[in-house]
Amino acid sequence: MQASLTDEAKHATSSTTSAVDNIVNGRWDPNNIPDHAWNDMYEGIRHCNLFLPFWENERDRLPITDATYRRTLGELIFLRAFYHYELFKRYGGIPVLTEVLKPGDDMNIPRETYANTLKFIVDECDRAAALLPLNYASYSSYYGRATKGAALALKSRVLLYAASPLVNSQTDFVGGSNELVWMGGFDMERWKHAAQAAYEVIALNEYQLYEYLPEGSGRYSFNYFNDTYYGSNREYIFGRLWVADNNMEKNNAPMGYENALGLTCPTQDFVDAFLMIDGQPFDWSNPVHAANPYANRDPRLSLFVYHNGLQWWYTDNREFDSRRSYGLIETFVGGADDASSLTDGVRTGYYLKKFSSREASIFGTEYTVNHPFTFFRYAETLLNFAEAANEFGGPNYSIGGYNAIWAINAIRTRALMPQIENDVTKEALRELIRLERRIELSFEEHRFWDVRRWKIGISLKKNIDGLEIVKNPDDTYNYNRKPAIEQRIFDPKHYFYPIPQTERNRNNNLIQNPEW
Repeated sequence: MQASLTDEAKHATSSTTSAVDNIVNGRWDPNNIPDHAWNDMYEGIRHCNLFLPFWENERDRLPITDATYRRTLGELIFLRAFYHYELFKRYGGIPVLTEVLKPGDDMNIPRETYANTLKFIVDECDRAAALLPLNYASYSSYYGRATKGAALALKSRVLLYAASPLVNSQTDFVGGSNELVWMGGFDMERWKHAAQAAYEVIALNEYQLYEYLPEGSGRYSFNYFNDTYYGSNREYIFGRLWVADNNMEKNNAPMGYENALGLTCPTQDFVDAFLMIDGQPFDWSNPVHAANPYANRDPRLSLFVYHNGLQWWYTDNREFDSRRSYGLIETFVGGADDASSLTDGVRTGYYLKKFSSREASIFGTEYTVNHPFTFFRYAETLLNFAEAANEFGGPNYSIGGYNAIWAINAIRTRALMPQIENDVTKEALRELIRLERRIELSFEEHRFWDVRRWKIGISLKKNIDGLEIVKNPDDTYNYNRKPAIEQRIFDPKHYFYPIPQTERNRNNNLIQNPEW
């Protein structure tokens, strides 16, 4: 999981040769990139380019309805834009391919500038949006296909990236003028364009935030990540649907259970980022906070993270396991879920709960559920709008009657957190929006890229912390922060991926990214 490459999590493995370990320790280079995006995305682009000419030029030969023709054409254009975007966010400017290359063709295709690559993706999104349907409400078997909203959501994201400090600045990220990784200068209007693109998704009036579902006893459920039904999940915009399984639950369940692997371990740094329920920061120097660090916190903490004392979702199965009592997670030293003494045990004191379904089970009679991976959802659109609108015109800058405060408050209201007041400053709101992205979009492959586009990778602390919990005879706990359980390396060159050396050996016109 990409989260283990950030301050969100640590991967519970002792391996020193894994892809995760190579990246966090800086052991990657043009000859060793633990990511196959270059090959995979260009393969996808080739598939689109094989079909598009026929689909665009041979309409009369296709015995299909106009609606099916337009939808399929829009899907092809959208997917080609999406594949280019996946390369764009990693490498900056890339070779833009709109034709199938054949043996004998000139393969020495140069990279486009960052700005030109952006323009291609944005233009393709507009083309796709004009062809794709708004939804498939009447065709449940089509659920998961690209829609108008998906194309506009992609446009929103790429324009947000292009407006961000990494590339929207007076120089490139190493103080030069390399337009392969730079927009060519600072332009405040780029934030306005990003805000307008996010508003286009909002203005569709197609999407809404998924509701928290009361479970009783003051606890809440959030089944968004396993709900693939259009009628009940209007937050989902586009993603990858998956066959029903229970791998997510097995991979992340507390180690005290049969078949549990507990692989993705949220860090103490991430847990500390959750605010108190009154909107104030959590503070270890506050004795009330430190005595019970999970009490009166942002409710999403207990929705996204398994922590000590939290009741595991599969309560009915707890008595099946004789090592258990009361169905509570025990990450304290010597507890049923304390795997700190194991070679590949939890290193942070936490397990990942987000994405797991209470309908699945991992031992006894195993049950499986759908686990779609969301690429775009409405919460991100609102946060894109909030960030871009605030950066351009401040907290109260409005498009279509909506401003940044409205957008972030919609998400905070859903999370049962207090509203941000109208007198908040632009600078204060910027930090609140960044914090909200860190919490709301956690483990969804945003933090890795947000840290880069905000150009804060160098300034973040270079290690992650965990927590040791000691249970006292009177059933109280002592919480001892474990600093620097893993060191992280981030150099300026890591803001962009290196171009694979194998590709440069084939193409003399592929210029390498700075400092690689």
